Amino acid sequence: MLKFAKNAVVVLLALTLILATAGCGKKDAGTNAGNIGDAVPLVEEPASSFKYADSDELGYKVDPAGWLISEYIGTNTEVIVPSQIEGKPVVIISNLAFCENDLLVSVTIPDGVTLIGNRAFDKCKSLKSVSIPNGVTKIGNWAFGNCPSLASIVLPNSVTFIGEGAFVNCTSLTSITIPDGVETISDDAFEGCTSLSDESKQRILQLNADSKF
Repeated sequence: MLKFAKNAVVVLLALTLILATAGCGKKDAGTNAGNIGDAVPLVEEPASSFKYADSDELGYKVDPAGWLISEYIGTNTEVIVPSQIEGKPVVIISNLAFCENDLLVSVTIPDGVTLIGNRAFDKCKSLKSVSIPNGVTKIGNWAFGNCPSLASIVLPNSVTFIGEGAFVNCTSLTSITIPDGVETISDDAFEGCTSLSDESKQRILQLNADSKF
């Protein structure tokens, strides 16, 4: 009887050890998977997520070696626009390309783009983050108008023109970095930006004393 009890104890201890080891293995695998997932960078959207052309009905003419993005038809919240499609560079984000996209939270515009068209991101209500590369020279009319979640933005040194209503009614916008090379800021480019810091307002007024907030 005593021998049986001892054997039972040994069996129970062995089962406990096996279960404990299995549990740890599962936990470690889950932890490792989480770490790996956290480290995976975002990748460029596939070409199939966009409509694109070498010119459009609004009059933009592009070098035959490049494309303009005319519409985003994907569903991701974080979008990295591809720098090339079919071996040719993307050079323009055209008028209305992302207009009224309520899903969009962040967008990265690639090197090589020189122009962000009229209303390109107008009324993107969830848009919080925009990365604009050096090389962009023109921010079109209402390009980022009516984006109430956009809190800050840095314009690259290449920007020379900020169009009419470019950031109108961006009510959460507190900070904007404007380079010295800007030649034109429309009077109402920042109208309705009620949260702008005094520092940002002063910078804008240096370049256009008639600016409205």
